Amino acid sequence: MRHKWRNELRHLCRLLIVRLTWILMSQIERINFYNTWPNAQRFAAEQQFEEHLKSVSGNFFIPIALNNSLSATGHISLSYTLDSLDSLPMRPDHAFDWIWKAFEHLTKAAAPNLNITDSLRSFATPTICSVLANYPQASANFNQLAENIPLQTARFLLKKIIASGPYTNPTTSFAKRMLYTNGNGPITSLPLQALLDKLSGYNYANPQDRRDGASLIRKAMSGQSLSYPLGQHSLTQNDIVFFLLSGLGYGFRNDRAHASSISPFTSSKARIKTYSHCWFSFLIIYYFLTTLWEASGFIATPQSIDQNYAANNGAFFTLFSSVLNK
Repeated sequence: MRHKWRNELRHLCRLLIVRLTWILMSQIERINFYNTWPNAQRFAAEQQFEEHLKSVSGNFFIPIALNNSLSATGHISLSYTLDSLDSLPMRPDHAFDWIWKAFEHLTKAAAPNLNITDSLRSFATPTICSVLANYPQASANFNQLAENIPLQTARFLLKKIIASGPYTNPTTSFAKRMLYTNGNGPITSLPLQALLDKLSGYNYANPQDRRDGASLIRKAMSGQSLSYPLGQHSLTQNDIVFFLLSGLGYGFRNDRAHASSISPFTSSKARIKTYSHCWFSFLIIYYFLTTLWEASGFIATPQSIDQNYAANNGAFFTLFSSVLNK
């Protein structure tokens, strides 16, 4: 027993030394990068991803074609989209920032009397779901991407969900945004409440809980009927769209806008799976943006939304299939 305890202690000490070394190296790298700019070398994660890009073939992203009927509002959203595409492939976190601006601009223009959190539920989600209902293959392609959410992204959501409970009697802004309309009851989705309530009971500091919680998010995103303390439920596509839009999209936007975490690719923890999280977040919001474009009559051939989602899903899986489960 004592021997086992010593081995576990040695293992923990080695992990601590490795982690501290990574942190120290990142700190030195950031300082050296800043002091030698613009002649600085790429960070380790950037070098790794650059080599990974060379190892895969085909386009990494395919924009959908637009017609010449864009309104002034449409052109503003397009200008932000161009900034987003210029950030790919090396900075998908910046691509997310810009595509969110493009999406938010159209949302605000269409629902000027609502604040952004209310418009995500009352305007954006039903509009997105209505367009997807009109294009069954695009809807299936969207579902395929959603149910293959990277575990890295699911862990991001899990951490936010755990920190933002309770969900049986919501009190935090995140919980109210996810379950109430205009910050007031009643609960808008019992399946979503059941999922959030279950996830809030996990201990994020526990590695097994982190993986189990992230895996549960993935199962829920596939629309499976799952057993919870609050009953047997399955998420509808409306639930999934809103969860990704308001939980992931707006949550990631807030973290970055309020500088709640370190820039992702200048950290010792950055890996290719870090890119998969930022790319997935970008791509989901891009899909949502295209539905608003389609609803506004901006897409050159509306039926091409089916092929566009399929092509971008394929590119995403080609880039990140090896890390989606890590």
